[in-house]
Amino acid sequence: MTANFGWVPHNFSCHSYHYFSFVPLEKSTLKEQVYSNINKNKIYYNDSKNVNLLNGAVVTSGKEFFQKLVMNFKPSGRKIEYRKNKGEDILILDIKDEKDIPEKVKTFFKDSYDFLEDLVGKENIVYAEVHYDEDTPHMHFYFIPVVNEVKRKIFETDSKGNLVKHEVIGKDGIKKLLPIQKKDASGKNMLTNEIYKSLSGMKANEYKSFKGIRKESLRDNMTDIEFLLTDLGEIATCDIAESERPQGFRENMKVARKGGQVASDARKSYEKATKKKAISNQNALNYQYIDKNKQIESKQ
Repeated sequence: MTANFGWVPHNFSCHSYHYFSFVPLEKSTLKEQVYSNINKNKIYYNDSKNVNLLNGAVVTSGKEFFQKLVMNFKPSGRKIEYRKNKGEDILILDIKDEKDIPEKVKTFFKDSYDFLEDLVGKENIVYAEVHYDEDTPHMHFYFIPVVNEVKRKIFETDSKGNLVKHEVIGKDGIKKLLPIQKKDASGKNMLTNEIYKSLSGMKANEYKSFKGIRKESLRDNMTDIEFLLTDLGEIATCDIAESERPQGFRENMKVARKGGQVASDARKSYEKATKKKAISNQNALNYQYIDKNKQIESKQ
């Protein structure tokens, strides 16, 4: 679910055993906490109305489930007014002391939290707390939906590691500040170039020239093994970045080289086992360029 951005946590006038925090809210609202985490972790985001900066979930179950975990309930004095159970007592939690919360219930929420932490990443969790002050126990879990694939891009940063932004005008005519992506002299993404260089010994433009292509996509003209090795290099780079959390241009380039080296090692193993070259000048074109004016002639 998408969380209520202005939501404020309960003012807990009840006993402390009525709630348990895995990750407490340090700010007065979720909104303040989200922007605090984003700035602390230097997460790039598009601050527009259509961008979701906070996701959440409520972990709970029916009373029957918690009763099986030896959770005690008592009549609330209210009656069910609809469905087949109309007229029956509405049950609420019967907690007079922390000892009234069974270990099995605590374990259920701890296991649930551990699963979600592993799923979204501990650093992205904004708030996680179990409540025992309502009809059934439940855990509020809120997190920033970070997309790890953005680590494939390298952006210009200043000496402090902060993103350098420039002003652009969108299709709606509104001026926006967006980060400047790091590129080489030929305008290519520097991280991708570093992976290609580690894998094949060539940058993207050199690789394309080697294959006899110009404006065509390099990936579309790769052999199966070239494509797989390139993917391996990019995946390895992302995984290494997730582990090492590089900051700034130099650290990102080191990570890209490591990812490219993984692909290079795989290339060497492939060539040793098959006695074939992994890097090929083959392309998928049915024509070829014959001069600098980009004239082409058919291969047929």
